[in-house]
Amino acid sequence: MKVLFKDFIDEFLKSEEFFNRLTDAFTKKFDEKVDHMFALYVQKYNSLESELKILSNKSDQLEQHTRRNNLRIIGIQEDVTENIKEVVLKFCSEKLNLKMDGDKIDRCHRTGFPINASLETKKYEHLRQLNVGRDIEQTWVKCELSNNTYAIGAVYRPPNFHYSDFCGAFDATLADIALSADKILCLGDFNIDFLNPDNRVVKDFIDLTNNFGLEQIVNAPTRITLSSNVLIDLILTNNADEVVSDLILTNNADEVVSVQVVNVSHISDHELVCCTLNTTIREIRSSFKICRDLRSLDCVQFRDLLVAVPWRNILILIF
Repeated sequence: MKVLFKDFIDEFLKSEEFFNRLTDAFTKKFDEKVDHMFALYVQKYNSLESELKILSNKSDQLEQHTRRNNLRIIGIQEDVTENIKEVVLKFCSEKLNLKMDGDKIDRCHRTGFPINASLETKKYEHLRQLNVGRDIEQTWVKCELSNNTYAIGAVYRPPNFHYSDFCGAFDATLADIALSADKILCLGDFNIDFLNPDNRVVKDFIDLTNNFGLEQIVNAPTRITLSSNVLIDLILTNNADEVVSDLILTNNADEVVSVQVVNVSHISDHELVCCTLNTTIREIRSSFKICRDLRSLDCVQFRDLLVAVPWRNILILIF
């Protein structure tokens, strides 16, 4: 009896029915476990998203709270070479009759103005604003220098701007710019830490810029705190061999003669990244033409004079 039962068990274990039952049971248990874990992750995600919204609102409230001692002055004409702190001190002294010490002003800056306003003057007539997408915070201008068309842009990616959305918009911008410019110079705060080259986000961004021949060549930290050093302010180029220093994002590094990272802690917690291009602005030579001043012309008298001319006699002399 024991042998028959053992043979029956062995035969059942080898049967297709047992295999199907075992597979169904395993699949059912696996699906239940996956569904349970997925539900836990969804719950955790919703909780984190809700917490993020709360923290974002609190951050905004704190930011607004820090502005309670701010003073905004509107209507002061801007000058390209101005010292904004001196402008404010002069305004307070002359218009408000307040004698102020410059050390009492923590920060002082312009809040921005349309770039077209700065390009209307003759000094900047060789520049013109480029119409680019508004999905990201960016400003681009185009100019003709040394028989080349330059596109110069400033780009900012907020920390909470989803990376994939930003890359899609930035890719579209570069595609448009590349069609109309020989040289591209792009500087900005991208909030992508290039001191962490193994990060997937950094690798993806490098792939994106390589598609347009751009190379990120800044190597020094641009935001330094007591607990961290990051390189998030970039300058991009397609010819880095001729760049003397190592801080920029452009496709004409052969013409970049100097690059600097400047400490501007009095206005920002980031270092200032800047560069100088080895190029010249084509001189526009003046031309003089002599013409009659017709502003005081009497049109009626002029017509009467034309009517009085013996045109028939003139025609006879010609033919």
